[in-house]
Amino acid sequence: MKRIILIGQGASGKTFLAFNIAAAFDNVAYINGRDLRKQDHFRYSSLNTETDLLIIDDVFLNKLDLLQDIIYFDYLRIEKQSKAAVIINLPTVIITIDTTEAEMLKDEHFCSMERRCKFIVTSIEEFERGKLFTHRLLKK
Repeated sequence: MKRIILIGQGASGKTFLAFNIAAAFDNVAYINGRDLRKQDHFRYSSLNTETDLLIIDDVFLNKLDLLQDIIYFDYLRIEKQSKAAVIINLPTVIITIDTTEAEMLKDEHFCSMERRCKFIVTSIEEFERGKLFTHRLLKK
């Protein structure tokens, strides 16, 4: 599976899990999801042909449609200033979203994304001696 979407409340371990997974990859690119804008042609300029993992962290649920190229296609067009665009194979992608399971299931794009992505729900439980991070696969 090339696309993983981690969902959960804020501070539930999504980014922590993504960065621990990243340790198994050689060439990781990171994009702050809060900076996603429509018509940003250079959104993926930090990627190259060697990138094997892309983490897009902290995406707002209502901006997920800006990532359709990543969710629905197996290649990616990389544009860099003053250089010709390059098409690369899509690396493994991890997207983190602060949302609840119920909100994700209600999203109008969920059914079509479910065929292309694995959704993992993260949560955290606090105990007297510390915290326990948990995760599970989201199923309808």
